[in-house]
Amino acid sequence: MKDYQLEELIIELEVYRHRGTLICLSGRTSTPFEVAKAIQVNESGCYMRDYITDEKGKVKEIHFDKVRE
Repeated sequence: MKDYQLEELIIELEVYRHRGTLICLSGRTSTPFEVAKAIQVNESGCYMRDYITDEKGKVKEIHFDKVRE
């Protein structure tokens, strides 16, 4: 992932976080910077996003789980 893409990811996740969305990385609460850093240094596999919504469709949680290649 290129630097500008990581910056865009951090900004996107910050917007979600400010809306009250919980962000998790591999099962633990995380920050947008921690997620971007993990994606940046990941050499084997990738991270899959899982969006958890409430009954009205509002995103309440975003989970990033590592998927091996």
